[in-house]
Amino acid sequence: MANVNLKDREADIVAPTLQALLNSVDNLKVVELPTEKLSPSIQMVPNKFRDISPGSFNPRVVSIGPLHRDDEHLQPFENQKAGYMRSLIRRVYCSRVQTLDACVRKVAASIDKIKACYDEMKPYADVELAKMMVMDACFILEFCYRISDCDDSVPAGNISLAQSIIRDLVLVENQIPFFVLNDLFECTILALEPDSSVTDFIFPALKLITPFEGKLRIFDHDTSTNYNHVLDILHKSYKPNSNKEKHASFFVTTSYTTVELAKAGVNFKPNQNEPGALTMEFQSSYEPNYKKEIHTSFFVPTSYTAVELAKAGVNFKPNQNEPGALTMEFQSSTFNPTFTMPILRIEEYTESVLRNLIAYEQSFLNVGNHVTSYAVAMMKLIDTKEDLLKLVESKIVANHPSGHQYIVDMIQGLCQEVVLKEFSYGQSWRKMDEYCNSGLGWIRRTYFTGTWSYIASVSGLILFLLTAIQTYCAIRSL
Repeated sequence: MANVNLKDREADIVAPTLQALLNSVDNLKVVELPTEKLSPSIQMVPNKFRDISPGSFNPRVVSIGPLHRDDEHLQPFENQKAGYMRSLIRRVYCSRVQTLDACVRKVAASIDKIKACYDEMKPYADVELAKMMVMDACFILEFCYRISDCDDSVPAGNISLAQSIIRDLVLVENQIPFFVLNDLFECTILALEPDSSVTDFIFPALKLITPFEGKLRIFDHDTSTNYNHVLDILHKSYKPNSNKEKHASFFVTTSYTTVELAKAGVNFKPNQNEPGALTMEFQSSYEPNYKKEIHTSFFVPTSYTAVELAKAGVNFKPNQNEPGALTMEFQSSTFNPTFTMPILRIEEYTESVLRNLIAYEQSFLNVGNHVTSYAVAMMKLIDTKEDLLKLVESKIVANHPSGHQYIVDMIQGLCQEVVLKEFSYGQSWRKMDEYCNSGLGWIRRTYFTGTWSYIASVSGLILFLLTAIQTYCAIRSL
């Protein structure tokens, strides 16, 4: 009986929605039914992030999904979306009505699931929501088709406008569920390109706004549909190879034995405040004066700026082995220590893309935190313009005409209000810390802090050797 009612309800959605799409009629009504309780994957950005940079989270050209549907400045583009849908439908060999009917039926069958993907969404009638999903999905598919096909009408040959549209497609609040996009892809593009997938189809568009140099690729091949939305596709393309990073989830600090700690003056005390709880806490009577206060909450490992690492003899090298992936690796060597990093491309849209990726990780903790970890790492490495110039000189950061201070301020501001419990680059930071605090790294960082100190140290060493030789010769002559 339930299956009969569901089929009747889908039929009630399909016919009027199809008619609405064909005739652009908006005043259809369908009785709403309770939605299935699923975990939402699309929501408004928390105010603590939005207040820092409101413009980074608002669409500029096109609204996708229901959260910005009523924004007044986005209404002029609605007619263009209808034109993109018409172009997509015309590409398919079936009739216009038959293709649209297949698309609408796919959406109607998932209408409850679609509603459950949104948090804080205002109520929409089934017909209105179904029309929105079909229109937006068809627009995205046709837009990406033109990008991948190097169509001169993308849009009207204006690459700047195209980038603005793609930037809107990767905003946290401007998404439709991936399964809707995939279902309509199967109804349209798959008939034209049977060997393609949605991710391969979307990648050429995403590459136009990626902040990192290199080819986008997904290392986890569980399933071609294991995504939440377009932003999630971009997010997963930055995830480092899990096989290489499997030991780097937590930062492992330098370890000391009980005897070594006692020799250093540490007193051991039973836990009286939380008896039975596995709480360990070290309280130091020495309170260092930190350079600055940042409104963040995460574990910060021992850190060195780019200039400090350069003084310690560390060479910065662009990541050539895994272009596009956010892999950082420190290779310790007595004479040639190397820190391999992704290449960051600073463009007009870079801050917005990074902030949305970070907000996505902060809002849905099960998606990972590799972009947040990258932002934290860059914040620690770049503290001044001199640090930035060192990375620009090493081709780690592609410069921006807005100026060096703009980039420093942008990177320093990315992690405001961020909570990070796991640092993805812990293994590399541990190696870096060990190098900088032992052997030649410590000597270089301590004594060779500049050109003149280096000259003075070398001159002192030569003078010492000459004095030693002179003394030896004097003793031999006696």
